[in-house]
This record gives sequence, C-alpha cells and structure tokens, in this order.
Amino acid sequence: MERRYLGVPFTADSKAAIVHETFAATVDAPARARALIRTVLDCDPRVGAAQLAASELVTNAILHGGLGSHAEVEVYVRCTSAHVRVSVVHAGDGRDADRGRGGVGGWGLPIVASLASAWSLDSVGATTVAWFEL
Repeated sequence: MERRYLGVPFTADSKAAIVHETFAATVDAPARARALIRTVLDCDPRVGAAQLAASELVTNAILHGGLGSHAEVEVYVRCTSAHVRVSVVHAGDGRDADRGRGGVGGWGLPIVASLASAWSLDSVGATTVAWFEL
C-alpha cells in the first residue's frame, strides 16, 4: 500500500524537515505564508519561487475556496536535500464562487505550474489540498 502525505505519494527521507503553521483565512495570510517560507528556507536558492507559489495557493484558497467566515488555511513545508514541497490545506470545497463572472485574474495556478516541477489541486469531501514541489 502506498503511503501518502497530504494527498501525494510519500517517500521517507531521514533528512526531511516538515514545518506546519495554521493561519486565519484573512487578507494577511499570503504574507504570513511567505514569511514562513522565508524562515524555513532562509538561504536556499528556491526561497523566492517557493514564496511566490505558496502565496498564490493561499490567495486562491481564500478567494476561491468556498471558505466560511472563520476559516483557517494550513501551510505545510517539507524540505529535503533534493526537493521542497509546500501544501496548502483548507476546509473549503474548492468551488470557485466567482468563476465565470468575467473578472480579471486567473493567473495563480499558471504561475504555480510555471515554477513547480510538480503540483496538484485535489478536493476530497470538505477538504481541499493544493501542493507544489520545487
């Protein structure tokens, strides 16, 4: 049986570090996620790409996730010598209430895709997980 970590295949790595933080789903959550990434990755050359992609996923969760007024967004950062994986988890159903209204936007996931070596967005029941790997 395949082990999974936040919806994606998990391989044990004795040098892996996992950091988790929960933020209120407010307008300052993307900045707090970027600060978390900066703290975890510090001098790693992937820090800028990880901050941008994480910020986009957190923003998408808040704007398009169907979250309630007291919702939270969880950010997980998993680092190994070879990869950085960031997962954004929330209790929204992933529906985009604003989709189809002709608004400006829609660049978040294409930005993540352009930066990441792998990424996914999955909703299972009342939980949505978006992740990327650099």
